[in-house]
Amino acid sequence: MILLASCELQPDLPICDYSIQLEYWLSESAQKNELHQYVKAIDEYIFDEYGILFQINRVESRAYNKNFVSEVDLPAGKYSVVSWANVSASSKAVGVEVGKTHINDLMLNLNNPVNTTYNIHEHSERLYQGYRTFSVREHGVSQVRVYMSHAHCILEVIVKWTNNTPPDTENFYMTLRDVKDTYAFTPAYKVFGNTINGFEYAEEQHLITDKERRYYLTVPNVGSRDISHVQQAKMDITRNVSGRFSCYRLSNNTHPLFRLYAGDTPLMREIDLHKYFQNMGIELDTNLKQEFAIIIEIGENDVIRVTPVVISDWNNGGEIGGGTF
Repeated sequence: MILLASCELQPDLPICDYSIQLEYWLSESAQKNELHQYVKAIDEYIFDEYGILFQINRVESRAYNKNFVSEVDLPAGKYSVVSWANVSASSKAVGVEVGKTHINDLMLNLNNPVNTTYNIHEHSERLYQGYRTFSVREHGVSQVRVYMSHAHCILEVIVKWTNNTPPDTENFYMTLRDVKDTYAFTPAYKVFGNTINGFEYAEEQHLITDKERRYYLTVPNVGSRDISHVQQAKMDITRNVSGRFSCYRLSNNTHPLFRLYAGDTPLMREIDLHKYFQNMGIELDTNLKQEFAIIIEIGENDVIRVTPVVISDWNNGGEIGGGTF
């Protein structure tokens, strides 16, 4: 069955002024579109079959159903689209020039510095990325579904002490060093269902009603440049200190170095959270959602233990998995 656009079904309406309809989705099951709950706007970059940037569009949700749908008039041919959601002043696409820039040369960079000398940044946006290849036919309207995937990492941290808890000086902050600030436009991996393979172009797929429709996701390609993040933190009534980082995705090669301060005074030695993710068996290169919550417990003799948070742990502390530093 061919799904036609509404302007082709109604004889009293004019002929469609677009040749491709890109429908954006975010869903863990591919059954219900939840994108509008997490996304405000999408920046859409369309490339021709040679990888040259052909067009840039801003896509906002439709008022009547909140869906994100892009209707674009393109000549017949093969294309690819890279879309970023929730990009604001914190991130910026670099090297953008329609008609000249190749997809391999485009980067999305974090641009939210608080200290340029030491390359320290505040949090990034909760970004999402979508990628698809598609073809536009000589006649009619093609329709393609673009699944968006997480392009951010949320790290919630609770620091607690077994004894000698410091006073609440109301000037706590956390640092996370040696995390990345760059994404390539070409994704690192593709995902069909639960299978992850090395990146390659998706098979052609024109109609969202195709019986062979597949749940197609991509994992963003993280760059190699290291930066640091700084985040304010607060002590609660249980005398635990909590904070939340929002940054670009972590990878297996990332060594995020964490430390807690009260003003200029460090309250712990710096620890490499790469060990924690390894001990937990978390595959950072290919996992689809990076939203973590951890407890860092500082004990006697400078022993530091890191465990994952469960619901009751926000007050009581965790006991499952993790590692000792």
